[in-house]
Amino acid sequence: MITFGGKVKMARWVLRMTLQQAARKLGVAPSYLSLVERRRLAPPSRAVIKRMCRVYDLPYPELLIRGWLEKAPRDVTPDGIRHVLAQQRREAGDNGRAHTPQ
Repeated sequence: MITFGGKVKMARWVLRMTLQQAARKLGVAPSYLSLVERRRLAPPSRAVIKRMCRVYDLPYPELLIRGWLEKAPRDVTPDGIRHVLAQQRREAGDNGRAHTPQ
């Protein structure tokens, strides 16, 4: 399975963005983004993940789950995380569409 860092790095490459350009758009330091992409740091906060989804045009639920799985204990399953996300959307009144938050 591709890592969180690998996913965002590939997305950046597809868009032909330099590390510096992407970091500027994301509001983070280039060194921080490099560490995340190379899996030297854990996946970032939800706020940064949301910005990554907007900048890289990636689906938020998928990237969030990928990040959580890398941070979570080994007994947390993808289905469990999806269940929690679905419950949060229902409680927030979201219509359940899998799109990048604006």
